[in-house]
Amino acid sequence: MGLPLVLYDNNSNLLTIYGVQNKITGAYINDATVAVTLKSKERANLGGETWPLAGSYVSGSNGNYQFVTTGSVVYPAGEQGFAVVTITKGSYTAEFEFECEFAVRDKASTP
Repeated sequence: MGLPLVLYDNNSNLLTIYGVQNKITGAYINDATVAVTLKSKERANLGGETWPLAGSYVSGSNGNYQFVTTGSVVYPAGEQGFAVVTITKGSYTAEFEFECEFAVRDKASTP
């Protein structure tokens, strides 16, 4: 995910995790279970979606996974929150947290 991660209210949002790999062997992991949960700054799960949201492996990539949120997620516009990503492969689990900003899309700038 790029920084800063901006998620827009009343929109489907695409989140991408790039290059999941085994840091010991350097091998990309294309068959992990990857999930994301979006949380408010108070660390409460956002409403409007069933969390955690499962990610899908991007076919032909090197460890890339994508998530698509629905337009029904209730974002506290103008606030910051967190995307918590959990990656599981066999008996190994990694969890990462990314800061994100919840915003309202400027209608003048959309196509």
